[in-house]
Amino acid sequence: FWGNKQFPETRAHRLVYRAHERGVNLFDKGHNYSGYNAEPRLGKALHELKKSHGRDSFIVSTKAGTTVARSRILRTDKQVTTNFTPDYIEQTCLKSIQNLLCD
Repeated sequence: FWGNKQFPETRAHRLVYRAHERGVNLFDKGHNYSGYNAEPRLGKALHELKKSHGRDSFIVSTKAGTTVARSRILRTDKQVTTNFTPDYIEQTCLKSIQNLLCD
């Protein structure tokens, strides 16, 4: 829910910071979560954490291979696709690294 554009970004960042302060150090995302908005949003929050706590203070995981259409209203089975080719997985991982600002 915090990854959705309707949820205020500053509040979403605050949730990430508070979770980290309380010992959460694993952040698990997928590139298509929250209409493709969650990864970039988490990336911005983690970028700030990285400045104050260092990159070693958290772990990020993501997923690749399945793509879900952006619109939930018109969702059909045909809007969910999979592509597990090495090239696609590599592209998706590189995009996730970019979105998450995690070098």
